[in-house]
Amino acid sequence: IARGVSLIGIDALFFLREFGSAWTEQLVQALRNLNKGELYFYVENGTGRSDLTWLQNQSVPLFSDLSASRTAALLTRSGLIFTGNTALYAFIDLLRKPAIGFFRQSEIDTFCPQSSLLKGIPYQTTSDTGLIERAIQLCSGVHLR
Repeated sequence: IARGVSLIGIDALFFLREFGSAWTEQLVQALRNLNKGELYFYVENGTGRSDLTWLQNQSVPLFSDLSASRTAALLTRSGLIFTGNTALYAFIDLLRKPAIGFFRQSEIDTFCPQSSLLKGIPYQTTSDTGLIERAIQLCSGVHLR
């Protein structure tokens, strides 16, 4: 990853497990089409064989099993992170970095602090239409450094 390039992180396992590979591919392609920065996948741990195969086929840099300090360094360097109701979202909040989080409607009020940097997108089911479009609209309003 070149210096000076804006980075956009994607919490890959969250999206693969919550929404599935086809939906996650659509999100990745929509973010590529925005051309606002270089994408990378963040993977905490516990990658299964099918997840690993999918990740390798995406031609996106992958950061996996990082220590807390290395995760903090990566997030600090990032201009925007896409995740959900995970520990990563809370970590992003502590670092005061922009993030777009996907939360079930029943979780959003409890686990998704909304601010100028943190934007939550609620959904009833993973088949809700328009989730990616809402994320792209929110992303379009974020100035990446």
